Amino acid sequence: MDFSLADVARISGAKPRSIQLWADRGVIDADPSTEARGSGKHRRFSRDRVIVACIVAQFAKQGVSIGNLLNIATGVYGFLIRWGKKRHNFFERAAAGTGWAYLVVHLSGEQVVAFTVVDDENPKMTFIEAIARGVKDGADVHAVISLNAALARLPPP
Repeated sequence: MDFSLADVARISGAKPRSIQLWADRGVIDADPSTEARGSGKHRRFSRDRVIVACIVAQFAKQGVSIGNLLNIATGVYGFLIRWGKKRHNFFERAAAGTGWAYLVVHLSGEQVVAFTVVDDENPKMTFIEAIARGVKDGADVHAVISLNAALARLPPP
């Protein structure tokens, strides 16, 4: 299943122009066969790209810079690629509302230094421990989003 730019905007809550900007800057990647500008083709996005757009939209609302949005997107893509079809289910559980999860991004200036997921499947990790982990890694700012809120409009796979 793939999604149009309008679908991504509706699901993520971002403006269509923001989705276009993020696609132009490489924050979210469209299917390469739909990326030809001026060809009359419209960009199409995979489910993984929509997940990234939903997460990026939440950080954009917090005023995170485009450079850090790109870094965050790269990190989230890493999560999705690392697990592939067996991806860690905190994304899908949060989207379905069957569990809760927060993504903590640890920033130092314009650099993302670490990601931490705090969720109901790992009750040992608290927000204080997540922040402490980021400080240890050199972060001076910590941005937090609810994956449940970010992925609430994502349709089932």
